[in-house]
Amino acid sequence: MGEDDARTPADYQLDASVLVKGPRDDVFAALVTPDLIARWMIGAFDVSGPVPDPPVVGSRYRLGLLDRGARSSGLFKHDGVRFVAVMAECAPDRLARTFEVDESTTFGPSDREDAARVVLYELQSGRRGTTVRCQVQSPLPSAWQRKDGRLKVGFGLIIDKHNQSLERSLGHLRSVVEGSRRRQAKGIWGFRDASYLPQLL
Repeated sequence: MGEDDARTPADYQLDASVLVKGPRDDVFAALVTPDLIARWMIGAFDVSGPVPDPPVVGSRYRLGLLDRGARSSGLFKHDGVRFVAVMAECAPDRLARTFEVDESTTFGPSDREDAARVVLYELQSGRRGTTVRCQVQSPLPSAWQRKDGRLKVGFGLIIDKHNQSLERSLGHLRSVVEGSRRRQAKGIWGFRDASYLPQLL
């Protein structure tokens, strides 16, 4: 392996945690209930499932994720790519999801790359509440690489933006569980979230 190859990872990881002042069961419910997922996951809309219900390993959800280019003149539309989320692990203290594009809808190569990720949640109960750790592992998108295979300049800034969006979504999760996040209309990407990237979580 050459020096350049050693410096070009095959994938990237995100890792963030949040303390939620609520029982673990309430946090778990927010992670698997469609209406609640749409309220905390930035960019998510029209979330449905799981099938079968209640969720078990293999249960499938359908959801839309707003396109990063779906903003126009400050207006946010019900316009995005449809995905299927599959429960890969499902336990009271640990759950994981994998994703795939919804083949019945329109999507592009980059959407398939976005879907090729694994998202893991670990829930730990404590005296102050429930600590939620979210880890994301995703293949390195081709758009982030140069023709010679090396990473484009600014790769670190891109990862920072993804981490910031993950932390933002987890903050919304905390608010949903603690009861302080008001219901938003499905498909509306909040104005305060406009600078954050939609993510499959």
